[in-house]
Amino acid sequence: MKEGASEAIHYVTDQTRGAARAAKENAAQVGRALVETVRDEAERLYGRHKAVAVARVGRLGKVAKQTAHALHAVKADLAADYLDQASRKVKQARDYLEEQSFTDMMQDAGDLVRRNRALAASALFLVGFAAVRLLKATDARPAEDESEQRALTSRGARSKDLRDTDRD
Repeated sequence: MKEGASEAIHYVTDQTRGAARAAKENAAQVGRALVETVRDEAERLYGRHKAVAVARVGRLGKVAKQTAHALHAVKADLAADYLDQASRKVKQARDYLEEQSFTDMMQDAGDLVRRNRALAASALFLVGFAAVRLLKATDARPAEDESEQRALTSRGARSKDLRDTDRD
């Protein structure tokens, strides 16, 4: 009887381990499929908006170059040199955006983060801080607008009362 119970326990244990392995493999497959779907969708969206982004960055570089030319004309060479350098960097960024796919850019970003972990953590902190400030500022505005509206309404009512009093 002990042998039968022991065999049953081993059988149930083996079946449970097999089911757990199968569930783990299925979860991994679902996870990979989900990541692939998200990546494909991001690539599709980037492809659709890529031309607009490249054009905007290109215009920024063109404006910087024109401004540098104007500064050279008025002998503000130090500022003009700075803008010339900035326009070259913007052109490099535009070329990079034009040539790279979304996946390539994400790989480059991952490499940059791995090489500069402290810088990436600092940048994330600053972005988070700015996002919180922005959210607080936009959240406070409706309340301010409502209080301003109430103040204007009460001022309007008071001036109407004063006008009515003057007529009496």
